[in-house]
Amino acid sequence: MGTKKRGQNEPSIYRRSDGRWCASLTVGYRSGKQIRKAVYGSSREEVASRLASLQRAKVEGIPASNDRITTEQFLRQWLVTVEPNVAYKTYVSYEQIVRLHLIPCLGKTPLAKLSVEKIQAFLNNKLRDREISARTVAYTRRLLSMALKKAVVWNLCPRNNAVLTDAIKVPAFKIEPMAPDDARRILEAIRGHRWEAVFIVALASGMRAGEVLALHWKDVDLKEGILFVRQKLQRQNGKLTLDEPKSEHSKRYLRLPQVAIQALKAHRSAQNQLKLLAGEKWKGTDFIFTTSIGTPIDICNLDKEWLKILQGAELPRIRIHDLRHGFATLLLAKGANIKTISDALGHSQVSFTLKTYAHVGDALKQEAADKMDQVLGLE
Repeated sequence: MGTKKRGQNEPSIYRRSDGRWCASLTVGYRSGKQIRKAVYGSSREEVASRLASLQRAKVEGIPASNDRITTEQFLRQWLVTVEPNVAYKTYVSYEQIVRLHLIPCLGKTPLAKLSVEKIQAFLNNKLRDREISARTVAYTRRLLSMALKKAVVWNLCPRNNAVLTDAIKVPAFKIEPMAPDDARRILEAIRGHRWEAVFIVALASGMRAGEVLALHWKDVDLKEGILFVRQKLQRQNGKLTLDEPKSEHSKRYLRLPQVAIQALKAHRSAQNQLKLLAGEKWKGTDFIFTTSIGTPIDICNLDKEWLKILQGAELPRIRIHDLRHGFATLLLAKGANIKTISDALGHSQVSFTLKTYAHVGDALKQEAADKMDQVLGLE
């Protein structure tokens, strides 16, 4: 039986005279000469693993020289590899953190010399900057840790030093509960507005604004009072684009309350009138919520209209997204099951819903205790 020979430039793993195992791989060419990278280990298996990582890095196009690659070079290449695997908005946030924070401060540092001390000093300086929130600094730390974890896999640095830095405390975002009177004031303020049904559906269903604007008439059954969340609308590369919802749990069906059903029925009648007025200018889309010529509504324009409504009605300035929180807090105040609320919101875990609205639950517990005092005649 013949022995299989190695192909040209195929790496071999061998044991050195000092007992260590070794292998080398051609990773590129410079001035017509081969550039080879060596990996070492205490066992053949360890070297084989490191060699496989080096080969993957070569395929990915990552520079393989630990001594010469800078943090900026690595981060730019890392962004290229993650872009196809994350949502558009997520990638945009990654790119902004890398461009605005990581590269200006750490970019020139050789990746192999990106020590715990250097990263910690960088984070401490960011925390002292009053123009940057602790939440942004924590996100920057988490992002750098994600990138360095991949650098370790690619055999570009020995360990992930970002994860060894001090964790950053971020103040919890406190959601203000929406009282029934607040909800009624909002309904009064939007009455008669051309996009009244948009705001009613957002408040009455707990959907994200992008999910509401992505709705098509085929997604709703007004007779049964059912609505299916299948897509989201977002601006991507300057264009309004339909995309997958935030997660698999975000794909869901909802039971609509009568206030939303009636609003959608009235909206459909008004939209039919708009079609007649627009004539040939109507774009013929099946979107539920549209402009006067049938095109989808840009969320930026919706935000502007929303702020005008609040200002005109002298209501507190809140985000459209806060209607989603209003949905949750109103149901919590009525004693709705937390699992039902979590499913309606499209959360992947009930624990996340509980954490998000924990302070609301505490307030309701105090309210219940106060009412008990009233029942027992102590007030």
